[in-house]
Amino acid sequence: MTDAKRILIVGCSCSGKTTFAGKLSRATGIPAADLDPLYWGPDWTPRPAENFLQSVRHAADQPSWIISGNYSAARRLLWTRATDIIWLDYDFPLVFFRAVRRTLGRCISRRELWHGNRESFRQSFLSRDSILRWVATSHGRLRADFGRAKAQADYPQLRWRHFRSPAEAERFLRQAAA
Repeated sequence: MTDAKRILIVGCSCSGKTTFAGKLSRATGIPAADLDPLYWGPDWTPRPAENFLQSVRHAADQPSWIISGNYSAARRLLWTRATDIIWLDYDFPLVFFRAVRRTLGRCISRRELWHGNRESFRQSFLSRDSILRWVATSHGRLRADFGRAKAQADYPQLRWRHFRSPAEAERFLRQAAA
């Protein structure tokens, strides 16, 4: 990877954006940031939009970065500054399996995610705000949205890397580390 890379990692929830960003950061030395901790405050309360965007702007003002996440409020800010976009576009069964596995693990471990937030069984499996419900309802919409964005080339400076399987993504990571 050359200097001044600004790489955005997108995909549906539970596709592995944050994990991929961390691995790419370790392979390249480019600092990584995740949008979730910038968006969510304590008690799963969204931060005020201006605070969220100020945090995103601060992360995106760095000369090189890897940022993972899909928040529409930050799209224009990030997509106009990015040089590369990596789309983790995995099939729904794989993503949903990962969502269930990850969520169960977090419910059992009670591991803090950020700002004191933890996933609970009730919230994750029995709530209208369930991450599993979100994955089920947003997967197809996000896939179509990213497909349109790629095809329309509204951000012509972006170099797209479209991975349809974890194996493709892992091959890319191995090449980035070499």
